[in-house]
Amino acid sequence: MSAQASDLTSLPKLNQQIFSFALIGGLCYLIVIGLLYLFHDMLGWEINLSNALASLIVIGINYILNVKFVFERGRHSRTKEISAFVLFTGMGFGLNLLLMYGMTALHPLQFWDQSYLADTSDAPKIAAMFYIFYKTCGVGAVSVFNFLTRKFFVFKG
Repeated sequence: MSAQASDLTSLPKLNQQIFSFALIGGLCYLIVIGLLYLFHDMLGWEINLSNALASLIVIGINYILNVKFVFERGRHSRTKEISAFVLFTGMGFGLNLLLMYGMTALHPLQFWDQSYLADTSDAPKIAAMFYIFYKTCGVGAVSVFNFLTRKFFVFKG
């Protein structure tokens, strides 16, 4: 079979992996947003601490679901697989934290004319309310990185 024909026969598997990865990602997104809301809004924890803890919990859930439903094991020994997963997930986690911190710390509302606010000390609080939007942006960016690294470096095919 030619290389081109081989690429075409693997396309349905790739589509299925992308679809499964997206479904699991959507579920994990809902969980992480729920945890973020719980930690930040209900328990009053600082936004970046809330983001870090929620993300770490979901990383574990995501690993289990990806191994079960998306990717095949066998590219590496189990120890190497988990090490590679942790390495690349750590990179994605760091990127997520950096994006979240940057977006909440540098929100435009903190720099715009705030004279329309009754109390200008509320500007950082208003900016922080955008955290779900920021988390969504971060998840979107990191999801592409996660899929590619897991498909080509961590798991078998």
